[in-house]
Amino acid sequence: MRSHFLILSLFCIAFLSAQQRPSRVPATPHPIEITQPNGDKLTIRLHGDEWRNFRTTIDGFVIVQDQDGFFRYAKIDKNGNYVPSKMIANNIENRSKSEVKFLKNQIKKEKLFFKPNNTFLQ
Repeated sequence: MRSHFLILSLFCIAFLSAQQRPSRVPATPHPIEITQPNGDKLTIRLHGDEWRNFRTTIDGFVIVQDQDGFFRYAKIDKNGNYVPSKMIANNIENRSKSEVKFLKNQIKKEKLFFKPNNTFLQ
């Protein structure tokens, strides 16, 4: 009788655990170094999980990969989607004066700056 109860209990546990949906897996909290198609190194952060996610530079600018494989600073299109801009993303120490100026305008116009508390200014 005891063995029947044990087998029935194990069967119930196995059945119930098979019915559960897998939980979401969060992105790694550690910075990742990637290589742009031109050979430049870029350190990025991943945010979100396997269903909803995005990437940022270390200082928080949202970036999007274009069709050529380059990560570019994101801008918002008329539908509210993030699309790549013309400016290729670089690490802070490798940014040109024109890139810094572009990013200042991004903050003023599009406000695509990621805040540490996981909210966007829009």
